[in-house]
Amino acid sequence: MIRELFNSRFIQIVFLILISSCSGNVIQTTVFTDDFQELEPGDRPYFDSSDPAICYDALRGKLGSWSVPSALRQDGFDRAWVIRNEGGVNYLAQTFTNLNDKNSPLSLVTHPMIVAGENLWSDYSIDVEFTPLAKFDKCGVVFGYKHPANFYFFGVEGNTVTLKHIQQSVTPLRPIETTLDIRPLVWSPGERLNATITVRRNKVTTILNDSISMYAENLSLEGRIGLISDLPAKFHNVEVKLLDSEQRKLSRRKRQLTRRSEIHQSTHPEMVRWKKFDTGEFGTNQNIRLGDLNGDGNKEIVFVRPDASGSEIGSVSVINLEGELLWQYGQLLKPDGCSSVELPVQIHDLDGDGSREVIFVKKGRIYILDGRTGKQIRRTRIPGSGEFRSMIFGDLMGVGRDNCILLSDREHKLVALNEKGELIWEQETTSGSQPMVYDMDKDGRHEVLMGYSVINPGGELIYDVGAYIDDQCNGVSVYEMIEGEQTTPCLVYAAGDWGLLYYDFEGHLLKQNILGHVSHIGIADLDTDSPGLEVITSNRWGSKGLTHVMDANGMVRTSFLPESGVFRCQAVNWKGDGEEFFISSADTISGGLFDGEGQLSVVFPADDHPVSYYLATDLTGDARDEIILWDLNELWIYTQDDNPRMGNTYSPRRIPLYNYSMHQMTRSTSEW
Repeated sequence: MIRELFNSRFIQIVFLILISSCSGNVIQTTVFTDDFQELEPGDRPYFDSSDPAICYDALRGKLGSWSVPSALRQDGFDRAWVIRNEGGVNYLAQTFTNLNDKNSPLSLVTHPMIVAGENLWSDYSIDVEFTPLAKFDKCGVVFGYKHPANFYFFGVEGNTVTLKHIQQSVTPLRPIETTLDIRPLVWSPGERLNATITVRRNKVTTILNDSISMYAENLSLEGRIGLISDLPAKFHNVEVKLLDSEQRKLSRRKRQLTRRSEIHQSTHPEMVRWKKFDTGEFGTNQNIRLGDLNGDGNKEIVFVRPDASGSEIGSVSVINLEGELLWQYGQLLKPDGCSSVELPVQIHDLDGDGSREVIFVKKGRIYILDGRTGKQIRRTRIPGSGEFRSMIFGDLMGVGRDNCILLSDREHKLVALNEKGELIWEQETTSGSQPMVYDMDKDGRHEVLMGYSVINPGGELIYDVGAYIDDQCNGVSVYEMIEGEQTTPCLVYAAGDWGLLYYDFEGHLLKQNILGHVSHIGIADLDTDSPGLEVITSNRWGSKGLTHVMDANGMVRTSFLPESGVFRCQAVNWKGDGEEFFISSADTISGGLFDGEGQLSVVFPADDHPVSYYLATDLTGDARDEIILWDLNELWIYTQDDNPRMGNTYSPRRIPLYNYSMHQMTRSTSEW
């Protein structure tokens, strides 16, 4: 009798426990699932050959709900992920092998990876079925993903099951990998594996094939999820579940963040459309230039199209700010989509007569066109030979104006000409980049900076710091480091995998920041409460778009990953109060103007504006920047909703428009 009562009471207790376990705190809901059946066999993430920092495309790197966050310079990496079908069932295939011909890793820090989900995910569980097709390095699941150099991994590595935390490297090309747990595993390529990951606050439990379990705690596990494989593999299905309580908490946090962002944005001028032009007849890719060509005090817009080869100038079209076509030169041929080929053309008063000319290089000659009419003034053969991709101007003779022409292929060759097109000197550098001129010794003449080389006004190499830097120079700029009371003029280099390098004007290394593959630099005052100017960097290879902001002492103050990917770090003087923003892209969802903490500060209106290309400069005359957006068919101009601004307005000094290039490292220094 007692035993029966006990059994009855025990059943009741178990029943109550089961009932209570069905409360909203432990019930899970599927928030993401993908078995890849909605995609078509052969579907891949979209990529093209253009520079994503110059020509933006929202579809680049996307495959359904997934996006590719990493990039490697090796052929085939951008085509690694593809939908395939076997027996009438789709799966996601990873087809790239991260090995060289000596069976050594091509990269230890960059892996074929594809991610999905939300940055705020926490307290979730993941189930993934996958089939590694070879035994080498990582194949499995990414979770707690912050960016491609900061995530957690669970899966197979050789003959082991591994739980790891991968973090940003502090030496070039060497990651920090912390092994949280590791077990031996006997398995064969082609064997189907099942991984389960359960995250609860700062703890994680993982299980492989319902048999090998691991546990770790005191971790920062909030973030997206993903798939990773350094070897060919199949991924069959992915499911992510969140606790109902976590879903409610996530919704509440999203509302809070949205409200906080709206309050922050409300303190800045909104973006309003000022001009809109149809440019289908003469519209172009990145090759737009600005300058006052007719002397009316307003800038005209010059559209330059390539010829049939795509690498030489074919036509020049000029409009004013009312959209009126002023003149055209050459034969109009519509360019094909995005192009990263920048044509050597500028607007400049080369002869100092007060009127600007359109100057360009074509087939070994320099052409000079009258800015008012477009009529050819002069055509001069360039001494020697070379295929030039860049043209800027500098003062190499100390005459007080930039009357010398500098031509470059951005790789090794640099040629200096006088205003008549006569050779002054030529130089071969060991590395290349968009050239820059700067009077480093204050003698009234410009030194020339290209790659890791510094060249004096007479064409002699002063020094080259690239001997011990094992990657290309993506760009160089001039900066002032501040340490206490001491200010040190220096050169900063976007040194690829070697990060951000600071050298003094004597060629001595001051500081190195390992930040991944640094491809773009911007210098501006992003925080008026801090001394000096900040340096912002953006990565192209490795962790696409990973951004760092350094203070005037060279210390990293923040890092973040913009949704729009790699960008040119162009500063935007939007407020006019001394503190600038930067633009990541013109996309309404993933782009906008951001402050030095990575907060979205100004959004682009959802009005179907073009997003391919952007440029920021003052067009209305109130010293603040307007933003020009364009594609092959349209050009739009945005300004502030409180334009014009009254009172003293910040008007930063920048690289002159006659030396403008989308490949330059942008520099915006304080001036009112």
